[in-house]
Amino acid sequence: MSKGKPVLWAELSWPEMEKVLASTDTVLLPVGSTEQHGRHLPLGVDIFIPVDIARRVSAETGVPVLPSVNFVPCAWHECFPGAISITPRVLISQLVDIARSLQNYGVRNIILVNGHTGGCDSTLVAAADEVLQETACRFYIASVVDVAADEVLSICSSPVLGHADEVETAKMMAIRPDLVHIEGVKANDREPKSGYLSVNYRRKSRIFFRTSKEDWKALAPEGYIGDPSAATPEKGEAMLSRIASEISGFIKDLENGHVI
Repeated sequence: MSKGKPVLWAELSWPEMEKVLASTDTVLLPVGSTEQHGRHLPLGVDIFIPVDIARRVSAETGVPVLPSVNFVPCAWHECFPGAISITPRVLISQLVDIARSLQNYGVRNIILVNGHTGGCDSTLVAAADEVLQETACRFYIASVVDVAADEVLSICSSPVLGHADEVETAKMMAIRPDLVHIEGVKANDREPKSGYLSVNYRRKSRIFFRTSKEDWKALAPEGYIGDPSAATPEKGEAMLSRIASEISGFIKDLENGHVI
């Protein structure tokens, strides 16, 4: 497979797949949720974003992109119509089974591009532990809010970055502008009253907590936290490009044995 365009697992025949896997033991697996993102964004934001990033990385590195995992734990968003949540145990089992299959073809490195970010990071870490114990593979978790975080934050002007905010809105403007509708959307800078807790990526919580449906309704009556109106497609493109570049650099170091 020539570089310059993404290598999509689901579009290949088995002979084509055989050729791809002869040249790499690494794959990309986008993981995202199906959940509400305010009135201005679609339910698939956390899927669209990691899929786009994975395709960019694949085009740069030649590493194939697996079909995305579209359902993860997100029960706290079920206070709005449309969210589909599964239990952590189900997600872990699915990911371990995927790794079991991939090891049959010589895959050893699975890079999870996590679009649900803090919503399933802990579950992905638990899955990574089981994968290490039960398969010949290893998970590397690339959360889209952690990779190139300093650069992404520097692009944004909003003081609060939480959910369906400037970051996600800008990225969606770059990926699927037809699905973005920010007319009349105003900033929501609400935060938990406690100085220990935060839903703002600019100010991390000092105590880990998981929001409930009731928490979300109180903090985000319209389903978002931050200022979507500050987003532009140019900001989104800059963020996506920087994140993809960093993951591509990691893959090159991984293949050259320069990571561990």
